[in-house]
Amino acid sequence: MIGGENAVLKVILKHLAENVSDGRRIYRHKKSTILRYIRTLFLLPVFDMERPIDLDSYGQRTLGALTSPDGRHVRYKTTDRFLRDITVLEVGDDISLALSSCYFK
Repeated sequence: MIGGENAVLKVILKHLAENVSDGRRIYRHKKSTILRYIRTLFLLPVFDMERPIDLDSYGQRTLGALTSPDGRHVRYKTTDRFLRDITVLEVGDDISLALSSCYFK
């Protein structure tokens, strides 16, 4: 990749540090877990998936091998929760700027 995963991770971690925890699960996630969610979202198109709901019908092991050390892939329910949590953080604009900077470089 072009550094997109790390750019998104950096934005999310910055916002988590700046905001008071409201009890959402994302505040308790390890950095590696957040990165696994980000990596899963980046790789969906590679595996002919258009939306996180497509993870429910994904039965192979390749995605898990690419996204996590234990070989498990992230499921739809947890990915959807992650997306809701980052939506509440209101990081969309910052993520867009970070990704555009990666593409530009």
